Amino acid sequence: MKRILVFTLAYFPFVGGAEIALREVATRLKGKYEFQIVTARMKSLPTTEIMDGILVHRLGFGIQWLDKLLFLPCAILYGLFHRADIVFGLLENQAALASRFVAWMQGAKCIINLQSGDTEEWMKRKLGIFYFLYNWVYGKRPQYVVLSKYLKERAIQHGVPAGNITIIPNGVDTKTFSCKGRRTEKRKNIITASRLTLKNAVDDIIRAFPLVKKQFPNVVLTICGTGEDESKLKKLADDLNISKDVRFIGLVPYKELPKYLCNADVFVRPSLSEGFGNSFVEALACGVPIIGTPVGGIPDFLVDRKTGLFCKVRNPENLAEKIELLLKNRKLSKTIVKNGQKMIKGRYEWSIVAKQFGEVLR
Repeated sequence: MKRILVFTLAYFPFVGGAEIALREVATRLKGKYEFQIVTARMKSLPTTEIMDGILVHRLGFGIQWLDKLLFLPCAILYGLFHRADIVFGLLENQAALASRFVAWMQGAKCIINLQSGDTEEWMKRKLGIFYFLYNWVYGKRPQYVVLSKYLKERAIQHGVPAGNITIIPNGVDTKTFSCKGRRTEKRKNIITASRLTLKNAVDDIIRAFPLVKKQFPNVVLTICGTGEDESKLKKLADDLNISKDVRFIGLVPYKELPKYLCNADVFVRPSLSEGFGNSFVEALACGVPIIGTPVGGIPDFLVDRKTGLFCKVRNPENLAEKIELLLKNRKLSKTIVKNGQKMIKGRYEWSIVAKQFGEVLR
């Protein structure tokens, strides 16, 4: 049985789409491969734990900023003493750098999973003089698994041979993301679920909301998620006098998100950039029509008026028009959901995604 050493800066209980994807794939393939997951500890958690039948090692002192800072050297040191057939790095960060270095030391196969939807410009601003480290994520020898055509093109621009890149999207758990109970929300409900940060343009949704209320006075806006822009967004809702109809839910545990989606009429995320967009397919799986922008990996699954609606980037007026269209036109909404759920069953079920990963790991 092949041994796979996985480096990921974050892992459960710290989760986003990438960490959820890793867990879903690894648990489905653990009978064929021996996984070891190495992550940063970041708070008082066990240094070694079995999760879903997979060994998880947490490196560090339980101090988030310090453990992130030390993860790269600690992960490389760990790799010196743990042989593997495949070294796998999740995301374009310290985990990818550690994977490249450890694979080179061991003479092992290196696979890096690219998922970040942040723009190159944002990465340059964030990393500053350390931007060269981001460039080291890309190379000519590793194999790369990317979420979308957009991320494939980015990797090629950084010098990765096209033949070394495989597109495998994230999936959706259709057993968890389904609506079986009765809807409890009596008002029209617009929902978004995302990190509250600039790239997800939640401010555009808030600006569009008063326009929608003119046509649908009884509508509410539900915002799931936390992030650095949360206070700014709450202030914007106050300034627009819509606070009483805008619900900031905060961080929603992954398995509780369907409860909110199943009470919604429209899912919206007018992203400025996006690697893929797990929340879109999760909304479709719950029977909620989606609206997104034609950026990043979104066009891989969103076909306008078939599996969703496109809105213009940074255009609240256009976004409001699209929301109103779906709230008025139930036939169009039902068509989008029907097509979207058919697409999910054929392409985005986790069993399909795991099988594709199995081919890469062979």
